[in-house]
Amino acid sequence: MDFSDSGDRERVMVVNADMESADSDRRPLLAPAGAAPPVVKTYKRRWYILAVYSALGFMQCAIWNTWGPITEAALVAFPGWGELTISSLTNVALIAFIVFMAPYCWLLDKKGVRPAVVLMAACLAVGTALRCITLQQPFFNIFAFVASVLTGVAGIMAMAAPPYISAMWFAPHQRTTATGVPNVLNQLGMSGSFLLGPLVVAQPSKNPPPGPPSNTTGNVTGVATALAANLAGAAESLLDESARWIGVVSSNVTNGTHPTPAELRSDIMDLMYIDAGICLVLFVMTLAYFPSRPPLPPSISASTNTVTFREGLGMAFRHPDLICIVLAYSLSQGVMGAWFGILDINVRPLGVTENEASMMGMWAGICCCAFALVVARLTDMFRGHIKATIIGLLVVGLAHWCWLLAIVAGWAPFSNVHLFCAVLVAICCTYAASPLLFEYASEVSYPIPEDVVGATMSFTFNLVGMLYLLFFLNKRLAEQTVWLNYCLVVATAIPIVLMLRTKSVYRRSAVDDASVTAAITESVSGYQPL
Repeated sequence: MDFSDSGDRERVMVVNADMESADSDRRPLLAPAGAAPPVVKTYKRRWYILAVYSALGFMQCAIWNTWGPITEAALVAFPGWGELTISSLTNVALIAFIVFMAPYCWLLDKKGVRPAVVLMAACLAVGTALRCITLQQPFFNIFAFVASVLTGVAGIMAMAAPPYISAMWFAPHQRTTATGVPNVLNQLGMSGSFLLGPLVVAQPSKNPPPGPPSNTTGNVTGVATALAANLAGAAESLLDESARWIGVVSSNVTNGTHPTPAELRSDIMDLMYIDAGICLVLFVMTLAYFPSRPPLPPSISASTNTVTFREGLGMAFRHPDLICIVLAYSLSQGVMGAWFGILDINVRPLGVTENEASMMGMWAGICCCAFALVVARLTDMFRGHIKATIIGLLVVGLAHWCWLLAIVAGWAPFSNVHLFCAVLVAICCTYAASPLLFEYASEVSYPIPEDVVGATMSFTFNLVGMLYLLFFLNKRLAEQTVWLNYCLVVATAIPIVLMLRTKSVYRRSAVDDASVTAAITESVSGYQPL
């Protein structure tokens, strides 16, 4: 066993010291009679593990959203492409996620974390490398769709395993933060794709439509400056700088240049090279070092679970509180996530331009991730209040979703400031509940393994989001989008009721806390519990 990490905290607790092979993450549930007290330890290398895993999650989401920010350029660069091609490249990843969920979870259960994470990194590296081979048709189309499938497969580990990784490597007082970091980085990958894509790929020029222009630098800057003028202090500077950034990104549209299809294809290939290079580096880092588990567990609860994935899945379906939490997570996060991807469609009837909606979405994505990390860290510092925190966040989010509904439906006065505030606060509060819901589910359902909890919540999350977007197949609903906001209100209100029905029992933390108490009692009085 490795004790070389100087400065790492060590604690002696009553738990089985027997260790299984490195390929297995399951350990005996009960210690045999007379077992010697083992050492429970946290390692500095856990931050490397978390950093590599979170970076993989960031790239998975960024690659999944490769084509959305550069749709217009892709349609010009590849004349055979259409809107259906772009949407299919995105949707095929979601289908792959659902189809390969079961075999991927089997791999994680039987072989451990390392093979599952290596496969995740390999899918990203191979998928992005395939897109760099050639731009000739139809080969590039085939490689692009294969890459989308591999990206969807990698998404299983990115979305399902954060609570599992945190429980395997981090002490109880750091678990919520460790769960929040990969969740946040995965979400930031979406914002990263909106930043990197337009910076690398020139946007094709197009004639402005009759009436007020919406795609010129001067107009974007003017609208953003007017919006910033209504905000105070730091908000003014923030929005003004974002407007200037958008002006830089859109300079190829407004300075009179007309990139040719060949030039656009060259830019797209540069973007493919950048994605492939980053994913290759992460793949090498994963191969170099990413063990299935640390030599010693960080907590009692991390070392006492022998429930297999299949057994845990059966237990999950019979656990009423866990079902309520899974439904709460799937509704609140799945509907909001799907809506966030079509934000511009929702606010377009208000006269909000595409660039304004992009700016709003970019800052909302960044702010919600930062706020989620702060909430996760505070939850670790003040343990035992996860349920109350989740309910409080959802209540505030619900109030601002109702405000957004009133603005879109015409019941409340509209302004860019009101719209921005409603969207920003609603998204921040709702998304901040995401890592807390993962942790609360793991606490309430213990000893059901964290990988079972994560896989179940991720599967239902994607299923809800897919069903939500299927309503767009109805032509009338696609044209009248006010219903999107009603769904947001309902999808946030129902989880509040579901959370109120759950029993606030922290079983996993109780195991850890009881063991700490027993260890302290033994060291002071010599008493050894039976």
